[in-house]
Amino acid sequence: MICKICGNKVNENDAICMMCGSPIDKSAEGVAPQQANNPNVPINNTGNNKLFFIIAAVLFIIIIVLVVLILNNKGDANDDKTSSNSDNRTTSTTEKTTSGEANNDVPTSSTSSTTSTRPSSSTTSTTTAASSDTPTNLEKCVSPIDCLNKIDLTYIQDQAEIVMGSKGKNTYDSEYYKTYEWDFPNEEKVKIAISNGKVSEISLDLNKEKHIMSGVSFARYSELEKKINNKEKINYNQMKSYFGNVEGIQIKKSAYSVEYTWIVGKYQYINAYFSTSTGNCTLVSGLVSKN
Repeated sequence: MICKICGNKVNENDAICMMCGSPIDKSAEGVAPQQANNPNVPINNTGNNKLFFIIAAVLFIIIIVLVVLILNNKGDANDDKTSSNSDNRTTSTTEKTTSGEANNDVPTSSTSSTTSTRPSSSTTSTTTAASSDTPTNLEKCVSPIDCLNKIDLTYIQDQAEIVMGSKGKNTYDSEYYKTYEWDFPNEEKVKIAISNGKVSEISLDLNKEKHIMSGVSFARYSELEKKINNKEKINYNQMKSYFGNVEGIQIKKSAYSVEYTWIVGKYQYINAYFSTSTGNCTLVSGLVSKN
């Protein structure tokens, strides 16, 4: 027999259940105990537990998918930013490298002098970029001096060639620096340096016998030489005062310096260089007879 309250086995002769003390109802023999009336009897929730685990598993999978998508999107954004920064750094490096190569390609010229020279001051000069004001209607020059006066340092190579009337003979060629020459009658030349596509320097080789200057005198040259040796500052106007106050012939110009010459004869001349930043003489060379 089974107790209908707690499910304990009882003898047929027992009047009450020895486990829970409930009266034995012999008419309910073989009937299972009532779970609803006995809280000590476990309830079978197998179906509910299975449904709970299914829902939890689905939610877990959804969360994992969302996390993966967020991480992927963040990684793509970082890749784009890194790529942009890398491009900027590459551009900057290329520009710096280009600038460095241009400076290294400029040849250094050496000049001999019959007198001691005053060291030039350290200056920084910025090459003027070609602007929209650069003339387009250019006239052809007729002489070396005329060419130097007509060609500006803002001109690009094509404009310089228009003024010269032809393409010059290439005498030096590198990626960033080139020099060209044009021959004129009487063994005279015009030399133009092109740096990064623009005119950076113009110089003349003149036949001195064809440009002897009236009124020029080197009688005060010894006085000038002492000032040069003492490293005194001398500007253009002071310089020409030592040569009879005659204007010199400009034979060279660049962003850094200009050069003038005073000619008495084929073997009697003075060349003087002046800084464009200070206006002072930086070098004197030439041939002078002291007799």
